[in-house]
Amino acid sequence: MQFDSWFKTATGSEPYAYQQRFVELAEWPDAVEVPTGAGKTAAVVLGWLWRRRFAAPQVRARTPRRLVICLPMRVLSRQTHTAAYGWIQNLGLAGEVSTHLLIGGSVDDVWLANPERDLILIGTQDLLLSRAMNRGYAMHRNAWPLAFGLLNNDVQWVFDEVQLMGVAASTSAQLDAFRRALGVHGPSHSLWVSATLGKSRLQTVDRRNEPSVFVLTDHDRGELATRLTASKRLREAQVDGDNITKLAKYVADQHVRGSRTLVVVNTVRRAQDVYSAIRKLATSKAGTALKDQSLALLHSRYRAHDRQKIESQILAAEWHGILISTQVVEAGLDWSARTLITDLAPWSSFVQRAGRCNRNGEHAEADICWVDRQSKNAAPYEPIALTESRTYLKRLKDASPETLRNIETEPAPVILPVIRRRDIIDLFDTSADLSGADIDVAPFIRGDDNTDVYVAWRALGKDSKEPPTDSTEPSSNELCAVPIGNAVELLKAINRQAWRWDHRIDGWIRVERAVPGHVWIVDAAVGHYDPEIGFKADIDDAVPPVDADDAVTRAAWEKSAAQTLVVHTRHVLQAIQTIVASLPSLPREVHAALERAALWHDVGKAHPVFQQMVKGNVEKPFMAKSDSTSRRPSERPGFRHEVVSALALLRADSAVSLAAYLVAAHHGRARVVVKSPPGEKPPKPSTRFMLGVCDGDVMPAVNIGVECNSPEFVLDVGVFQLGGDGSQPGWTAAATRLRDQFGPFRLSYLEALLRAADWRGSAAKTELVDV
Repeated sequence: MQFDSWFKTATGSEPYAYQQRFVELAEWPDAVEVPTGAGKTAAVVLGWLWRRRFAAPQVRARTPRRLVICLPMRVLSRQTHTAAYGWIQNLGLAGEVSTHLLIGGSVDDVWLANPERDLILIGTQDLLLSRAMNRGYAMHRNAWPLAFGLLNNDVQWVFDEVQLMGVAASTSAQLDAFRRALGVHGPSHSLWVSATLGKSRLQTVDRRNEPSVFVLTDHDRGELATRLTASKRLREAQVDGDNITKLAKYVADQHVRGSRTLVVVNTVRRAQDVYSAIRKLATSKAGTALKDQSLALLHSRYRAHDRQKIESQILAAEWHGILISTQVVEAGLDWSARTLITDLAPWSSFVQRAGRCNRNGEHAEADICWVDRQSKNAAPYEPIALTESRTYLKRLKDASPETLRNIETEPAPVILPVIRRRDIIDLFDTSADLSGADIDVAPFIRGDDNTDVYVAWRALGKDSKEPPTDSTEPSSNELCAVPIGNAVELLKAINRQAWRWDHRIDGWIRVERAVPGHVWIVDAAVGHYDPEIGFKADIDDAVPPVDADDAVTRAAWEKSAAQTLVVHTRHVLQAIQTIVASLPSLPREVHAALERAALWHDVGKAHPVFQQMVKGNVEKPFMAKSDSTSRRPSERPGFRHEVVSALALLRADSAVSLAAYLVAAHHGRARVVVKSPPGEKPPKPSTRFMLGVCDGDVMPAVNIGVECNSPEFVLDVGVFQLGGDGSQPGWTAAATRLRDQFGPFRLSYLEALLRAADWRGSAAKTELVDV
């Protein structure tokens, strides 16, 4: 099949010439600059898919197996995922290429178990970039290295609408530079996409070359002439923008009955106030022009359930009226208005907003009115950015895409935090420091004061000081993204009566402080939210609940059946062999290390402490997995079988090899630094111990077969002490050597491969037999 007919099968439309040309490039560029609404998403998603599966063999070999689309907003992520999923279905590739959505409250981590599979991962910059820096928001600490490995190896990153990403744009460029410098497995590439690309953000201290940019030709622009030359008369609004009542009256006067008017303001609070003022005006005698006209509010501070309800209303073809919104419409809504009234905003933002007026050239006449904002009211933008935009707007009378294209501008220079090579190497270590703190990556994602906490409201009992009895984690339907500053105020207002799920104990714990990416539940009676208005601190009414109809689904490996140690190990070995067979870029010595690690990874489960926990005795056959009815509380809380497995392999190999490291690290708890958590008490007085493992413990003989035969021996945890035990280098020194030998990205990738094989081995359906 030719690309054009294949593209039409996917989308229902013929490709533009530029989309055809883009897919046929010998090498993809660094950036794509194409006007809004011209099919950038289809060009990138279907371009990758064609190159990955249908292009010439040499192109397929250079095309990464994971496509990661990073977006600045949740609504963009949902829309892109819906489109990509539909295209995959239309092409009949659902069984071969999977699509996954990664947004706050809807974290699909099933993709982690399929490292050799072609897949599309779509998510917000908060969740994706935090994972790419080994500090995954809304993710268990022990799983951080898995996403870190898979998001930095064999991956095609696409940063769409990069002009809205702030500091994340330069962070993404730095990460691209680190992948080149530190090494990765498989092809990896980054692509930045925008209608208003600021190339300077992509030239960073470690990525200095000027980016190559794909742009439209004159022929391409001719194809898109209807939308590129659409009439959009431009004028300054003669209204006091600080007076919400007067602004509401101005909007009512400009609205053309039977059409759509879009009002875009710069903050959520301002949008809520303008909406309330227009709604009040519509019920007064002065608001007769608004009679029978629809009115809607849309911003980023809604629960997904409520926001989707609003979007479904305004996206209906027959909807006409006034929509008040914020920056979310700049790239997050495929919507066209006859009249646009917008706050003064930075130039790139204005261009995006203008793209929502007469988007397809469907109106013979259309108007854009801009409301001036002075420096004292510039937030959330810098005054210098508004000054630049004001200068351009005052000399223009038309805002068609072709007119705006002729304005040459680069973003004003700003001082932003920059992640450096030393930082990314330090981030490889996921152990908490003595205070329990972590390296904070928030400044590299959205800045210090612009990250979100996700809040759900449930009927808990307003004065209850006990954890919730409901064990269901919040679904994305229930969650509202709340800025970290507002979350701090909320926590104070409700006297810390907020709860979050702790995966270490599989239960709720009280929220002590606001941390970006955390998911909270609070009692519905505390208010602070309205389905129509969104999150707002002065709302006192109880919050109506929503159905948690997309609650987190437990993955198959979390529902494993009982398995003997031998059976489980053989399944894991088979799984790792299947995975590496699909990864020809891995060196043979790495294949061998992964297979050896698979054989030894669970030997430590033969330890009496583990066997007592899974079946109540230490008689053979040794068990690796038990069903939920057989499992007992451990006599040593915190006991880690992988530490014992690593000691068994160290006894066989006499040195910390790659295989030994992978064995210890395969649950993410014993990596660079192996130490007891605060408060762990030794099972035996005056004995060296860590993670429930003691000097002097007797490890029984284990024979898995093949090349895994461990005799009975006495455990000695000295190698895990700082500096080792004198007979060989300490664990931390050896792990650091491996990190530097392979590079942090590649070593984490190998951890991810082994963990995926372990999950798949656990999920295998087998008869329980004594082998």
